[in-house]
Order: sequence, then structure tokens, then C-alpha cells
Amino acid sequence: MWAALIEGRAPIGKGFVARASARFDASPLASFTSSPFGKESFYWTLGLLAPLAGDTWLAFDAGENYPGDAEVPDFSLHLQVVARLGPAR
Repeated sequence: MWAALIEGRAPIGKGFVARASARFDASPLASFTSSPFGKESFYWTLGLLAPLAGDTWLAFDAGENYPGDAEVPDFSLHLQVVARLGPAR
């Protein structure tokens, strides 16, 4: 199984950061079936990072599966709390 992700970020003021990403995923079922359940998928997402406290952020993303014949969700919403664990490098 493999996956690839590319992401871009841009500050938009007051600590907020806009981000966009594209993700390619292989299906874990690819070696078992040639049906749509075994096809690769491509997602793109647009989102916003909002600072909370210290190195903690609140992230919201909305995404869509690029039209294809894979059996994956068409749309997605993500809400995350992002925190740095350990010292910065």
C-alpha cells in the first residue's frame, strides 16, 4: 500500500493559515480485487488553521474525491486539534 500527500500553506492574518492539499492513496484491497474497491483514489482539500495556545492549533478542512471509479467517500469534513509533542527541532 502507498500514499502521497502534497500540501501548501499561506498566512492570512492574525495567526490564521490557509492550506490546500492533494492526496493520492492506494487501496488496501488492491491485491485482492480488481473491482472499484481496489482502485486508487485522489482527494483535494481546502482548510484553515487557527491558533489556540502555544504550539496548539485548531484545523478545519473540507475535501472532495476527484471523480473516478474508486469506491471512496465523495466529500469529507475534518476537524482536528493539532499539538506539538516534544521539543521543536
